[in-house]
Amino acid sequence: MPTYYARANGNVNAAIWATTPTGTAADLFPSFTSADTLVLNGFSGNLNVSMTVGEIRSDSTGGATPGGILTVMASGLTLTANLNNTGNGANGMIQTIGGLASFSLIGNLTAGGANLFRWMANGSTVNITGSITGGTAGNALHIDCANVTFNITGNVSGGAGGQGVGSVANGNIINITGNVTGGATGVGVSTSNNTANITGNVTGGAATNAFGVGVGTAGGSATIVGTATGNVAAGAAVTVAGASLTATRARGAANSTGVGVSHTGGTATVDEIEYGDLGASPTSGLIRFADKPTNVAILYRFGTTKKTLVDANASGLMPAASNVRSGTVYNGGNSTGTMAVPAAGSVALGVPVDNTTGTAILTQANVETALGAFSGGRLANCATVASTGQQLSDALSN
Repeated sequence: MPTYYARANGNVNAAIWATTPTGTAADLFPSFTSADTLVLNGFSGNLNVSMTVGEIRSDSTGGATPGGILTVMASGLTLTANLNNTGNGANGMIQTIGGLASFSLIGNLTAGGANLFRWMANGSTVNITGSITGGTAGNALHIDCANVTFNITGNVSGGAGGQGVGSVANGNIINITGNVTGGATGVGVSTSNNTANITGNVTGGAATNAFGVGVGTAGGSATIVGTATGNVAAGAAVTVAGASLTATRARGAANSTGVGVSHTGGTATVDEIEYGDLGASPTSGLIRFADKPTNVAILYRFGTTKKTLVDANASGLMPAASNVRSGTVYNGGNSTGTMAVPAAGSVALGVPVDNTTGTAILTQANVETALGAFSGGRLANCATVASTGQQLSDALSN
């Protein structure tokens, strides 16, 4: 697992690397592998080609000079590496020039006391595959531009003070497939006039304002396909101030009063709510149920046993009117049955009907009575074997 140190400013595929912090620079780029570590050593490198290494650092590893910046110089590049400035790293250890259309990063981002990955190219698309963790004071992904689409596949969490993803610009779209968690005091994802779409669960952090997701202004929005769960007392997994929010489920904290979703303005809707194990409320503020057949409310009774409340009509728990006796009012007076049920006396003996069995019996007397009804009618005029024979005999004798 070799470690290479930058010894000059320049392109990463040029002669700027050495095997020691004070060594002679050489073109070592062709030998880089996924097991190698690059230390910026206080210099500025240009990412002008796609590159794969194990890790890139800007601290004092191996006696290096802390600091250094790696700048993405061209569109369409892919950097495969874990990024780490948990030492005395520079602000924006990885950053961009303007005018880039796209960039892909495959690797984990772990921030320290300064912002780690600073994106500054308006109107671009960024794909990140890996976990993102805020630092003691720095953001792991610091968005300092507008109208960018970020596609993140991996978990995001806040740090001791820094945010996992922090945006100070407007009009960005942040798509996250993964779980988002607040940190010790840092927010997992903090946005202003941006759109955050999260497919995964969101959990509050260890401090009151260490939200999983914070949407701060009227122009922002967040969509969470997952459960937002509170953590510490007075904390929330998601907080919305003047923006809009939709979430699958809001859940109260398990062992404190932290709420799942806190809302102080705008519009907030959830499909489901679930109280915490000790009864913590899942929501705070003006939050409404979305009008969906899947609406659910889960309550915790004494002893932490759950009770689930559902919309009986929407959930298909009520029988259809055609399956209920005609004229019977049910479903709280909202439905009336239409099914016609014959009386037991009209159904053959022993045949199940309604909540009993039929009582009708066919006897000889019944048959004679029925035949007698035809004695002056059709049966009286019907031919028999005897009458037909007599007619033939009469016809032949003539």
